Amino acid sequence: MFYLRKYKFDVLKILSSRLFLYLVLLISLIFVISYFVSAYVPQEITYQGKLTDQYGVNVPNGNNYNIQIKIFDSLTGGNQLYVQTFTSVSVTNGIFSIRITAPGSVLSGGNR
Repeated sequence: MFYLRKYKFDVLKILSSRLFLYLVLLISLIFVISYFVSAYVPQEITYQGKLTDQYGVNVPNGNNYNIQIKIFDSLTGGNQLYVQTFTSVSVTNGIFSIRITAPGSVLSGGNR
């Protein structure tokens, strides 16, 4: 037993109460739900780039382009881990935005 200000607390009584049991069950349920929710989070990266011609001028508006993204395990001379092709990507003032949806093992790690 210990005292906190004017109130007397019996630790064994608190631990054996139904309220404590419900609280433990609620916290456990929250952890289980958060585990399963995090398992379904999509592994993706939003990539924004600038598309120019050979002179460095932005490509014209109103055109759609095919873009291919490749991910390697090294900055130079590495193995290709993933490839994704995007068709009809809209470009405005040379700027485009795509979502790369590679598996989590490809997106994590060192140099990519």
